[in-house]
Amino acid sequence: MNESKRLEELEIAFKRQSAELDELRTKHKKFYLRHHQLEERVKILENVVGKMLPTADDAPQPTPDVKLAMPDADNILEFGGIYWQILMQTQNGVLVLANDILEKIPYHDALDDGMRLQNGLSWEKSTLRDYLNNEFIKRFDLIERSKIILTRNSTKDSEDTDDNIFLLSIEEARTLFKHNKNRIAKFDDAASWWWLRTPGRDTNRAAIVFGDGHIFNRGSPTGSKDGGLRPAMWLKSFNQ
Repeated sequence: MNESKRLEELEIAFKRQSAELDELRTKHKKFYLRHHQLEERVKILENVVGKMLPTADDAPQPTPDVKLAMPDADNILEFGGIYWQILMQTQNGVLVLANDILEKIPYHDALDDGMRLQNGLSWEKSTLRDYLNNEFIKRFDLIERSKIILTRNSTKDSEDTDDNIFLLSIEEARTLFKHNKNRIAKFDDAASWWWLRTPGRDTNRAAIVFGDGHIFNRGSPTGSKDGGLRPAMWLKSFNQ
């Protein structure tokens, strides 16, 4: 075998090994990021649960570091050029919701399926979830994205999902607001309705919040283009 042929084979083998090494590095980086995000989420849950448990002598416990939503300047923050309402905060994370309706968009675009779904759909398979976690998230730069905590969400009629950005569920919309009026959101300076991720009367509908702040369990058709987008996400605490 001549020298040039041998060198060519060595170059091919080197490139193949380099590609395999790059692939392993990418997998390791993703695993490390996922592990770190899960640790952050566990810390948040442990902090909230730990403060709610009684002590052995049943002594009064300090109030958990949780802040319910109230529409005032004290719980509004700017992140990524968008104003967000703080719904809950712990030592490790902050749950925020877009203060306004950012755009009108279907919960699910049936055209993406080529035909109307016969068995309804779930939050897991909705085009809105895909949009939030693949397109909408690009509004944030890399540093801002590093502040977003990957969150495991449980939703009726859906597999559990890991979401960077998501919609509130019916249960969250009920418990995180003191009054219906606190759920009111505007689009172009007018109160309008917005999507929740929980399915409605059937899985061709999704629950919504009316313009007056009332939750409508029956929901609206998922293909409606009048649905307001009010995304939510967990952010790392500001001191991290």
